[in-house]
Amino acid sequence: SRKREMLFPFLSFASASFATIDPGVTCNPEGRFFNNRLKAPNVWEVDVTSELILEASALFSGIQESVNQCGSMIATDGARFFSSSPSWNSDISWVSADDQQTLLVFEDLFVRMNIPELFGPLIDGDIRLYTAFYVEVSASNHIGRGAGLNGDFT
Repeated sequence: SRKREMLFPFLSFASASFATIDPGVTCNPEGRFFNNRLKAPNVWEVDVTSELILEASALFSGIQESVNQCGSMIATDGARFFSSSPSWNSDISWVSADDQQTLLVFEDLFVRMNIPELFGPLIDGDIRLYTAFYVEVSASNHIGRGAGLNGDFT
């Protein structure tokens, strides 16, 4: 049985008023953000209630089909998902919302996580959810430097 892990998209911004969002993030003179605890650029950590985590997890845990097939369409409880796998030797899969109804469920979670309010002071304009996906992989040690992953994971 594969261990399922959720990774939320990382957000990057160009502003200076950020210490209240995540005190572990600093900004260099070029305006780039760095998470000192995780030693990663453009990564923010925010508090999320366990209720929201459980709600997001329940959507994914209801998937019946294997997600390790590139392009497979998956439906569960009315939600539709699209699975994508890389060409390199890994069992990692990205599982995204595949219709407007499913994306709206994630957009509701996004709003209830207070992401627009938290990051609103840093952004000129509205903050919107662009996409929502789960990352499924058999072990988290697949993710990291030297694992053959693209730049989003290093």
